[in-house]
Amino acid sequence: MGKKEIETLPEVKNGGAINELIKEFNDIVKEWMDIYQPITDARKKTLDSCDMSKKTASTIKEALLGLIVTMVSDLNMSKDDVLKAISFTDEAPFI
Repeated sequence: MGKKEIETLPEVKNGGAINELIKEFNDIVKEWMDIYQPITDARKKTLDSCDMSKKTASTIKEALLGLIVTMVSDLNMSKDDVLKAISFTDEAPFI
């Protein structure tokens, strides 16, 4: 079963104040999706890249740990090489 795309609420004809509330709600949903969607996409790509996408309990933590182990063992990367390849930020999506 596919995921349903989140739609915006339509404004009401002659809605007045309710339309202001609808606009505010739609803005909140859009802001959330601007943060959530890149995280979801990055999670999927990361799980796919380390062959953990079919593991039901895999989270981004396991995927990143697996990716780092792979980078070190298969690519002979040093700690400094890994730190250059992955950066952590103070804002979403954090990686």
